[in-house]
Amino acid sequence: MPAPPPCSRWPSPGGAYIYQGEELALAEVEDLPEEVLQDPVWERSGHTERGRDGSRVPIPWSGRTAPYGFSPEDASATPWLPQPADWSPYTVEARTGDATSMLELYRVALLLRREHPALGDGSLTWLDAPAGVLGLRREPGFVCVVNLSTEPYQLPEHTSVLLASGPSRTTTWPGPGGLARGVASHSPEGSGPGRSRPLTQSSGFRPLVPAAG
Repeated sequence: MPAPPPCSRWPSPGGAYIYQGEELALAEVEDLPEEVLQDPVWERSGHTERGRDGSRVPIPWSGRTAPYGFSPEDASATPWLPQPADWSPYTVEARTGDATSMLELYRVALLLRREHPALGDGSLTWLDAPAGVLGLRREPGFVCVVNLSTEPYQLPEHTSVLLASGPSRTTTWPGPGGLARGVASHSPEGSGPGRSRPLTQSSGFRPLVPAAG
């Protein structure tokens, strides 16, 4: 299962981390043949626990067949773990430039985290929210809402939406049907002239400024 979108983790103080492959929405490979498993846990458990090899399968970079650009074309050996045959839609090449892809969402989120003055070190304030909704505020003027419920949530007062992990309205954040979805926005006291414009122009991620209706 891919990790939750960065909207749910990166607005908090502290370092940002990415588990291998989550930026491409890669799931853990749970059907690796037993003969290729190399995790020490596999050996120490007497071949009863598979370990974490399924999370260490080489990243797919390009192309339509394995090794998906991970190894040079004239490589004399295959990667240490086999890649699934259906990974061609998840390569970096395939995801780059797709405004709806997880890769572009991560790129915009990292840019936002680096440029917004409220993010990085400092404190946060938790917002009152119903069960299944997580909201926080960071100053100056940054609000993050993650809706884990199945019901739409009325967003706090804000001037613009900086980043959303899926389609949204400008005033409500729809429930995800069981998946975490987050939205980061400017609150009125933190909005500066044109502050969100560079993020919109540089990313192309569709939900940055969601349309009303």
